[in-house]
Amino acid sequence: MDVKSIYMDKSTINRLEVLRSETFRTPLSFEKALGLWVDRTGEAVSSERPDKLRVLGLYAAVYIEKNEGFHISENAGRKNVKAGDVMIVYPGIPTLYYPIGEWKSLWVVWGGPESAVLEKMGYLAKPVFRDKNESVKKAHMALSKIKGREDIDSILERKRIIIDMVLNLYRTSKELVFSSVSEIALEKVIMKISANPDKDYSVEDLAAGSNISLTHFRRLFTAHTGTSPKEFILSMKISRAKQMLSEGLSIKETAEKCGFEDVFYFMRVFKKMTGITAGNFRKS
Repeated sequence: MDVKSIYMDKSTINRLEVLRSETFRTPLSFEKALGLWVDRTGEAVSSERPDKLRVLGLYAAVYIEKNEGFHISENAGRKNVKAGDVMIVYPGIPTLYYPIGEWKSLWVVWGGPESAVLEKMGYLAKPVFRDKNESVKKAHMALSKIKGREDIDSILERKRIIIDMVLNLYRTSKELVFSSVSEIALEKVIMKISANPDKDYSVEDLAAGSNISLTHFRRLFTAHTGTSPKEFILSMKISRAKQMLSEGLSIKETAEKCGFEDVFYFMRVFKKMTGITAGNFRKS
């Protein structure tokens, strides 16, 4: 099969053979306790055009240093990538990437439960984008200097480097994301919710009103705020509720003014999001 002609969709994925990469470095007990560890780094000049989807068990950031090629995955489709771009590879997501002719790339592979938390919070939401600050390349260089060291200082330093890399990539992708019409519309939605949290918002209606598909709307929203649309709306409502309770309003009045028809549901949400009951908050 000519991989250059592939446009990734569900049926295409089902037709391609999958190669699972399961050979990883065993993290030390201290690394496991920290929740995030570096598996490997590498760099190569390659002209290989694989005909199998690769499923990695860890996270990876692949930076294209020279020339261009293609990236194909279930969550990104088929994209042209070139020097200066970074590709994020997710655990369990079938992915294929290869050069047009030849390219030079470098990569950082890492894992641990904290990585999944960062993804859930939206810090690894964009599969392919421009790494204008060369965050992956800088992380690769920094990690290479302490490669093979297993002392506590080096283990902590490796975790710091990965977190800095993820944070810088997130900031870069966020700047790029909000240059499009859809992201500007999303920003208006966020401002609308923040200004009027008492309204009864439907995520579906918010997406439709912004002319953004529901799936894309949720993804962009999470990438920008670090939380889902529903959680953000509830958070704004609870923030307003805290203000009203501190001003002396009763719990029932506060619930009604914040758009909660069920006062008991309001009390459960308040306790879950603040760690304190609405009654105790009002007394304090």
